[in-house]
Amino acid sequence: MVVIKRAGENWKNNLIKQIKINDIVYEPKDVKFITNGQELLGTDVSEENPIAFRLGQSGTLIMSGKPCLAEGTNKIVIEAMNPEAGKVVLSVEDVVSA
Repeated sequence: MVVIKRAGENWKNNLIKQIKINDIVYEPKDVKFITNGQELLGTDVSEENPIAFRLGQSGTLIMSGKPCLAEGTNKIVIEAMNPEAGKVVLSVEDVVSA
């Protein structure tokens, strides 16, 4: 299980550093996470409200402010902080077909 909680001073208390989709960078305020019935804005993630997900569990990212997905393969990189592991980088690909 991956649990993302509040980061220390190095990250200015933002657990989610950034999300990058096809080289477009989104700040925590522009991101909403939905997984396992839980919805959290990137800026609302804390020790009291962590994002917890298991391998194989699906989730949804809702981005605001900029278009991001293109037809074909899309590379998604999430940079976050885990108190036990430090900086965590999750890299996945998603395919959009017409």
